[in-house]
Amino acid sequence: MPQSTLRLLRFLAWGLSCFFFIWVSVDPQFYDSEGFLAGTACLPVSLGVGLLLLGCFFRKECWQSACWFTLALAGQASSLQLIVAGIKPGFQHYKPVQAIVMNTHPLVLGILALQILLITTFLPSIWPMTRAWAIRTFKPWQVVSIAIICVIPAVAGSRQITTYALELCTAAFLQLLNVANITLAVWALPNGLRSWWRDRCVTWLTQQDRSRANGQHIGNSFVLTAALWTIGVTALLAWWIYESHPHIPDEVSYLYQARYFAAGMLTMPAPPVAEAFDIDLMTYEDTRWYSPFPPGWPIALSMGVILGIPWLINPLLAGLNIPLIFALTQRLYDVPTARIAVLLLSTSPWYLFMGMNYMSHMLSLTCALIASLGVVKARSDSSIGWGLTSGGALGFASLIRPLEASILAGLLGLWALGVVGQRVRFSTLAGLALGAALVGSLNFPYNSLLTGDPLKFPVMDYFDKYYGPGINNLGFGPDRGIAWATDPFPGHSFLDAMVNTALNSFSVNTELFGWATGSLIFVAVVLCSRKLQPSDHLMIVFVVAVIAVHALYWFSGGPDFGARYWFLIILPCTLLTIRGIAVLEKTLPEHPARIVSDHGTVLLAVIMLCALSIINFLPWRAIDKYHHYRDMRPDIRVLSHEQKFGKGLVFIKGNRHTDYASAAIYNPIDLDTDTTIYAWARTEQIYDKVVASYPDRPVWVVDGPSLTGNMYKVVAAPAEAYQLLQR
Repeated sequence: MPQSTLRLLRFLAWGLSCFFFIWVSVDPQFYDSEGFLAGTACLPVSLGVGLLLLGCFFRKECWQSACWFTLALAGQASSLQLIVAGIKPGFQHYKPVQAIVMNTHPLVLGILALQILLITTFLPSIWPMTRAWAIRTFKPWQVVSIAIICVIPAVAGSRQITTYALELCTAAFLQLLNVANITLAVWALPNGLRSWWRDRCVTWLTQQDRSRANGQHIGNSFVLTAALWTIGVTALLAWWIYESHPHIPDEVSYLYQARYFAAGMLTMPAPPVAEAFDIDLMTYEDTRWYSPFPPGWPIALSMGVILGIPWLINPLLAGLNIPLIFALTQRLYDVPTARIAVLLLSTSPWYLFMGMNYMSHMLSLTCALIASLGVVKARSDSSIGWGLTSGGALGFASLIRPLEASILAGLLGLWALGVVGQRVRFSTLAGLALGAALVGSLNFPYNSLLTGDPLKFPVMDYFDKYYGPGINNLGFGPDRGIAWATDPFPGHSFLDAMVNTALNSFSVNTELFGWATGSLIFVAVVLCSRKLQPSDHLMIVFVVAVIAVHALYWFSGGPDFGARYWFLIILPCTLLTIRGIAVLEKTLPEHPARIVSDHGTVLLAVIMLCALSIINFLPWRAIDKYHHYRDMRPDIRVLSHEQKFGKGLVFIKGNRHTDYASAAIYNPIDLDTDTTIYAWARTEQIYDKVVASYPDRPVWVVDGPSLTGNMYKVVAAPAEAYQLLQR
């Protein structure tokens, strides 16, 4: 193409980029009623970013590849607009076909139509070689198996078979379309750039840290950069999207627990009228109330409470886990695999969103990494110190998520005993057992102080007390589980376990990497390749163990933060993904007209997919789902300053969760202190009891978001509050 034409296209791309950025900044359709960006804004922003990048690459050798990448960017951004997700608790679904045709913005349909047209036009040029490679590389059963693994988790289940089948076809078509798009983007690179990329890729993967000659230390500059990036992104999400505020009942309970731990209390004094201070996942007794969760995560979170930054604890842990992941992976595999693992996890939406919240899973992963690294080191060093370290991490994991700790203890114990590989020395085994016993035994006095039984966990006592004996136990039976909207069938059966597994598999496929092709595509390749390494078998066993044990539990974890009950499999899935990339790299052929190197070609496609995820999926998911997720919002703390509640008694009208829970988290631990007290306006009788308990306080009445439709709103100042509540 003539240089003058490329120059014109360059300025045209930049002009259109400016147009889309200006459009999204001035058009109110891209904002909600409070002026915050809506999920629909992600499409014009993605178009602006794509055209900006495209303009930079015009007049360069890779301009054709840049065009295909921009098309992939626009295509994924458009396909996300076909999804119904939102802030309500529930799994995302594609709109019905009729709704897509009739109610979708013309720009979205136009981009998807253009993507389909261009791909079907240019794909035949590479199809013969692609088909020959596929026939030579995969047997028919492998192709079918890979397709099943990729397609079945493409959508969440639906109760209507027809609805599910149509949605599955839509998702599978879009995934296949994006596979073709990325393939064309890589294929369009000229020979010289392929050679340049191959050299850069080899250099990067085998790069030695200048300060550490053997390259096997966590001081690697790339790892440090990735850790800082992870902390920065998760902290930004926690502050801007999550607004430093808990959004699900578990987080409210955890934060309460951290606050009274920080105050040096094991429990809180009972509220004067328990019904007016009733929030989910709290145990109420005559003289005290407390969170039923194990103490490990709240202890860590209390450090943030003391420093005034509880919202920053998980981002810091997410950053800390990056060098731990690198250190563990390079010992299980090699340095190149460890570097790619760090790259993938630092761009993983699942990992980043788990680093944004107040949940316990990130700390549980930290303990799992330390425990696993301790066993790996002990196998080579035969050190009792590493045994103690690993055992201590396992013990602390039992103070966070006991079920996950039991899975870890079983697998690492078998590994240390030499079921796979070399057995560690007896002294190291003794150190492992001693460390786990010393730290894990702290559960017993804690349980005894709260439930009166050292073997009964407070969370089990909570469910027995409020929902029925044995309802939260592991195993199958008609008496298991609570009839929540996300519980597929009454009780818990093998069919329930299958549905829960399918829902979590969908969440992993969607949110592990946020790829338009589906996140499990390379896992499918390695599982069906018959080229598994010993470490791959370890990863598969770990994944199967986590899934199998959680299948015995009646609840899948729901749609909050992906497959959060399976979060420990994030590293094994990442490593299997990298092995799938390596398997494909070795199958690519040489071609006389187009150099297809066996070093970095598939990795280049993966980097493109990660870039698409960061530009498209991550901001879309953050804005569309997690801002004011479940209608939880921190407006009451702003309203408190504006209205100067002071020593007031503020009644919150609305539902228990979220209207009252969002305000209750700002209550003092001791409800007799001279600060604002937030109570739930549950009934007139309860209102009278609370007013009688605080006779000297001015009373305010505030409507919650479920009543106002958006923000908290003062509906009665002290003078008229009583009359309003009576009405």
